[in-house]
Order: sequence, then C-alpha cells, then structure tokens
Amino acid sequence: MIQDKHTVIDLETLSTRPTAAIIAIGCVYMSLKDGIIRKNHWVIHQDDWCLPGFHVEGKAIAWWMDQHEASHYIIDPKPDEVSGLVGALGQFMVNFDRDSWIWSRGSHFDIPILENALHHYSLPIPWDHRNVWCQRQLEKRYPEFRSCGPDFRGVAHHALDDALKAAYNIRATLNEVPIQN
Repeated sequence: MIQDKHTVIDLETLSTRPTAAIIAIGCVYMSLKDGIIRKNHWVIHQDDWCLPGFHVEGKAIAWWMDQHEASHYIIDPKPDEVSGLVGALGQFMVNFDRDSWIWSRGSHFDIPILENALHHYSLPIPWDHRNVWCQRQLEKRYPEFRSCGPDFRGVAHHALDDALKAAYNIRATLNEVPIQN
C-alpha cells in the first residue's frame, strides 16, 4: 500500500555540497487522494547565506547571476517570504507530518543539504530514513509518467514552483502505477 501523505521539497543553494548555503526552500504537502494540502516558500535572508558552517561556491554565484528570471525572487523577494534560515527550518518542522514520505528531485542533493542545516541548528530530522524518496528514480522506473501532471508553468529554479511541479508529477505517477513499498 502506498502512503497517502507526501512532502515534496526543493532547495535553491549556493553550492552543491551537503553543507551548501540555502537561499530558498520550497515545500509542498500533499495527499494522493486530495492533492495539494499546503505549500510553503521561504527565501532565506541574505545575511544567512554566509553563516559559518555553510558552503558557498563562486561558480554557483556566477550560475545564479545568469538565471535572470529565477534570481529576481532571490535578490528582490516579497517581504512576507523572507525568513532567517533557523526560522524557516522551525516553520518547516512545525508543518512536517512525520508519517509522510519526503521527496526531492535527487536523493543526494536536497535531502542531505536540509539534514545538514537541521543538524547545524541541533534540530532533529523529522522523517524516518526509510521514508525518503527520489523523484528522479521514480521517473527512471516509469518514464511514461515523467510529465504526467497538469500543464504546470512556473519559473525554473524557483523553489516553490519546482516543488509544485514535482508534486503534481509524483502524485499523478503514484496514482497511476502499481508501486509496492
């Protein structure tokens, strides 16, 4: 039986290391039965990008400078979306359902970076390691469902838009294929 509750995350960062500085977090809470339940988006305050213990790569900064549409929301965010990293992590923890499966697009990127940030602030990992899932692996196993969600048009590299697109695709795929956990 497939779990009904799922959390999909997407991070935007300034490095590809597990210790990467996080600049935005997109999070979608969904049910296979009911669809999107809640969504959150946190743009991390620029003062927190260079905190001790978090890695920043020059090539990542150069890459972001070329992402004109996506970088706009990072450089000039809506005031109600700006948060310190520890505040964003705390809000994430409050909203996270411990029984849900947690998904990211790439099991060796978003999840380890988020776990590192939680460890950095001595916050517990709220999910069971057996409930971590990878959207890329789902797409490799079921390539016919790679873009089976609604025709979603968002901004590439916008954390919430990327998490929403992933959530639509994951939900559509899990509702169509016979997957055993």
